[in-house]
Amino acid sequence: MYNKSDLVYVGISKKALLNNITELRKLVGPERKLAGVIKSNAYGHGILEVASIISPYVDAFVVHCADDVARLREAGHKQPIIIVGYVQKSDMEWAIENGAELNCSGIEYATWAAAAAAKVGKKAALHIKVETGTNRLGAMPGELIPLGRFIAENPHLELKGIYSHYANIEDTTDHSYAMQQLANYNELVGKLEKELGFKVPVHHTACSAAIMLFPETRMDLVRAGIALYGLWPSRETLLSCHDSGVSIRLEPVMSIHTKVAHIKEIPADSYISYGCTYRTSRPTKLAILPIGYFDGFERHNSGIGYVLINGRRAPVRGRVAMNLTMVDITDIPDVKLEDEVVIMGRQGEESISAEQIAAWCNTINYEVVTRFAPFAPKIIVD
Repeated sequence: MYNKSDLVYVGISKKALLNNITELRKLVGPERKLAGVIKSNAYGHGILEVASIISPYVDAFVVHCADDVARLREAGHKQPIIIVGYVQKSDMEWAIENGAELNCSGIEYATWAAAAAAKVGKKAALHIKVETGTNRLGAMPGELIPLGRFIAENPHLELKGIYSHYANIEDTTDHSYAMQQLANYNELVGKLEKELGFKVPVHHTACSAAIMLFPETRMDLVRAGIALYGLWPSRETLLSCHDSGVSIRLEPVMSIHTKVAHIKEIPADSYISYGCTYRTSRPTKLAILPIGYFDGFERHNSGIGYVLINGRRAPVRGRVAMNLTMVDITDIPDVKLEDEVVIMGRQGEESISAEQIAAWCNTINYEVVTRFAPFAPKIIVD
């Protein structure tokens, strides 16, 4: 049977992943729980592949939806799983029966969860998301106490945790907005716990940038996302860490690989690919690669990006097509059919990072890794 792994695959470094967990754990300390955020197919790295590696080293998984829970449970993972996205009403019974902890942003949702829990004979574990300034999912401040009271008084519900998320902690070196969100969270939670007469078991607000920059955000549990995969949340976060003396060494986990599918020599004044956007100025040797924008190698790379072949940079010529990309190998000796091509990662002394590709495509490293080669196999390379 045809297997596209012969053409494109995603390399996953177990060594890098474990290094990143170790580095994050140093900051968090042993007294706090460390949750691995593996939503969106583990930021494109492969949810099952990543879970199998980090399972012994994290206290919980954080996912986006019930489908993520299903894949993890079917693979035999028993860890607590916190869903931070929306679980539709029809999936609630299954999610509760399989031990998922649900995000809750309103009384109507809590009512649905209570009914579902009653049907399956288990309590629904809920994490209230409180709105502090991001304005996505989350209970508004005036809704928090009625919602908390409803959950606390319902025999089918368990108030497992309360959390929030920062809107502007990564993209700036001015963290005043994030600190205001933290203050909002602490004030709102304080009022809720005073009203209820008990402390909510798990408080959590810290994403990767918060973990690295602000000890006061490291509460009972932290949610390690982009840093888990060896990527900095932003240049501003990197700069802020340097300025504040935070020492953390991250190693990128993902690499993208393909092969040379065809080699051809074309004369000067020849056009390459769609739209005749590139015209050769000399006799040119091309390598044709079996990867294109379907695989997440964006059209934005056309005429800007490069790949690595035999440890050398091979620039993209002409437009990236749906399934094919042309690169110039005129100055790279001894290129042969099926030679390895590195789209992202290291080859010899050269490397291409997710941040470099993001710059070519005018986006962020998050988008690069989550959209690259979604259907390609994930291979543990070490």
